[in-house]
Amino acid sequence: MLQNFDVYLWEPGTQYTVFHTPKISFSTPICFEDSFPNHVRRFVLHGAQVIINLSNDYWSLSRVEGKQHYINSLFRAVENRRPLLRATASGLTAYVTPVGRLVESAPFYKEAYLTADVAIQKERLSPYTRWGDWFPQAMLIISALFAAAGLVRLIRSRSSFTGEGSGSRGTGSEE
Repeated sequence: MLQNFDVYLWEPGTQYTVFHTPKISFSTPICFEDSFPNHVRRFVLHGAQVIINLSNDYWSLSRVEGKQHYINSLFRAVENRRPLLRATASGLTAYVTPVGRLVESAPFYKEAYLTADVAIQKERLSPYTRWGDWFPQAMLIISALFAAAGLVRLIRSRSSFTGEGSGSRGTGSEE
């Protein structure tokens, strides 16, 4: 079926496209692309002032899963300090501020639309946008160092318990 619609010819993009209008610049992570923090971060680093997510959550047929997908988008808005406009075919269509406040939304699985006046604030980069995933990477390195130190301590305690490396095994007065 996919071959009939030429979908099998699709390939991942190689650029982070930012669309520019006279008043704003925006990027459009499509559907679940908003679940990847670094992906959305790169759009913002390339100049996006607004994140516009286009999604179809009908696959889930569940408000719970649709809301979970919406929350992924909400995190991207907060991480990057950018307003989020989310237009869905069946999920939660919404306007979210850069601090994660839901301003307006349309109900799940209902035909509706939103019109919102989006405030574009002075462009500031959040620590996450500026430096990316440095914190989890630093925690991974620190955890590896603690694990290595624990392993060294374990090896040393086992060798001292068995008497290895102590230089003597007895009093020398065996008769």
